[in-house]
Amino acid sequence: MDNSKLFGEAANEEQLLKNDIVSIVVKTWIFITM
Repeated sequence: MDNSKLFGEAANEEQLLKNDIVSIVVKTWIFITM
């Protein structure tokens, strides 16, 4: 298997996970400040 492709997919999943965490934090913050 191509290592660079595997690494790219892992980095992509990590980015998606970070986006999920950021959106959860933002939604929670908006909910608290309302």
